[in-house]
Order: sequence, then C-alpha cells, then structure tokens
Amino acid sequence: MSIVYVNGEYMQAAEAVIPMEDRAHQFADGVYEVIAFFNETLLDAIPHLKRLDYSCGELNITNPHSHDEWLEIINQMITRNEHPHGGVYLQVSRGTQSRNHVYSQGLSANVTLSAFGQKTPSKELTHQGAKVITYPDLRWKRCDIKTTGLLGNVMAKQAAAQADAREAILIKENGDVSEASVSNFFIVKDDVIQTHPSTNEILSGIAREVTLRIAAEKNLLVKEEPFTKQAMFDADEAFLTGTTTNVLPVVQVDDTIIGNGKPSPITLQLLDGFIEHIKEQTGYELWS
Repeated sequence: MSIVYVNGEYMQAAEAVIPMEDRAHQFADGVYEVIAFFNETLLDAIPHLKRLDYSCGELNITNPHSHDEWLEIINQMITRNEHPHGGVYLQVSRGTQSRNHVYSQGLSANVTLSAFGQKTPSKELTHQGAKVITYPDLRWKRCDIKTTGLLGNVMAKQAAAQADAREAILIKENGDVSEASVSNFFIVKDDVIQTHPSTNEILSGIAREVTLRIAAEKNLLVKEEPFTKQAMFDADEAFLTGTTTNVLPVVQVDDTIIGNGKPSPITLQLLDGFIEHIKEQTGYELWS
C-alpha cells in the first residue's frame, strides 16, 4: 500500500484522516504543487517550491515549511513509496475551523503529501502526436494561484477523456486561447512560437518556463501574446507542456489537423531540449 504524509506523520494511505472542517475540504481554501522525479531525484524542485510560496502568499496562507524542510519531507515520500520515477502531490490547506466563509488569522495549516508512479506520455504517443479538443474556460479569475479549486479544470479534462482526447484547450469568452485543463499550450506559425502571456488568466507552469528557456537557448523566436481559436487551427505546429506532460506534440484540435498532422521540427527541438533537461538534473534518459 502507498505511504502518505499528514501533518508530520507518514502512514498507510488507508489510515489517513483530515478533519471534517478542513478549509480545503469545504471551501477549496488551499494550494498544491506536483513535482516530478526520475531516478528518485526531483526535477525543478526549487521553482515548484517558489511557486508554492507565491500561491500561499497570494491567499494569506502561512507556508508551514522552509524549502529545506519541504525537500526533506518530499524525498522521504519518494524513498518510502519506492517509485523510481513519478511525482509527488503536496497540498497545504489554510487549516481547520468551524465552517465560516470568513477565516481566522493564524490557523495551523493542514499538510498532506502522496506519491504516484510515472505518468510521462509514452514514446509512441509523443512521436505520433496527441489529439485535443476545445472547451470553454469556466475557471475563476486568479488562475495564477495554484489552488485546489479545480472544478472547471475537472469538467474540461473529463470532456476530453469522453472524446478520447489527451487534453482540453480552454477558450476564453473573447475567443482567445488561454491554456489547457492541466497543462500550458503553445502554437508555432511561420517559425514563431506563441503562447498566452503569464498573467492572472493562466497558471504559468514550471515546464512552460523551462520550455521558454530552451527556446531562448536555441535562438527560437517566441511571442508571449494571446491568440485566437482560429489562429490555433491555422498553426503549423502545436504542443503542450506540463509536469507530467513534458513537451507533447499536438496534431489535431477538434476535427482540425494541425500542420501536416505530425510532430514538426520546432516542437521536436524543444522536446529534445526538455529530454536533455531531465537528464541533466536527474540522470534519467527518457525512453532509453
């Protein structure tokens, strides 16, 4: 059975208990992170923990641990669960209090962690390219905070699953593309990479930031500007990025084939760079 962490204790998952009036349970008043690991070595841990700092700060939640303390807990989770490759989910709730929309200051956070096995897309899917669908962006207006309030994302991802698609690309009311349900989204047109800017309307993923750095290192042109649904359909290439996605080519959106219907040169350059990024940090060679 899997081992989880609850407020300072490691235990069997079946034994884990959170108070009924935990605010993340009743109000989604909490934040989370998912950190990948390969060869039992964390990938981009500090950027994830810095984003956790940001999310806590924006919601006035006291982060209960320093980065060093988080790293000790997370690495213990990896060791105790014996997954060579996978991810760790960590959640920080504001705490427990009698149900009231107004929260008291100084609540003691409830902290939970769990680990899971590798979810990286297969070599076959990556080289074939993924199908995605479009879906209305129904989320709240602070998507830059990584909160546990994910119902809009759940609805979109479920719609994608029911359409036998990998992801749902979210379309704002003005017709622009924001991101995907659990990942960031890019298009390529005339050798220029384009993605929605890092604003309150998207969650700027750590893999997104890594991909932008790789693009700069390869002297590829990037525009962080909104683009329309039609521009997406007219793109030469498209791809997703995410902690459990890495860089994943997209070859079909709804019924429209993107480009030539195959993973294309710029996306493949970025994928190669991301694979090298994983190897540099963890020693793991993807699909070796």
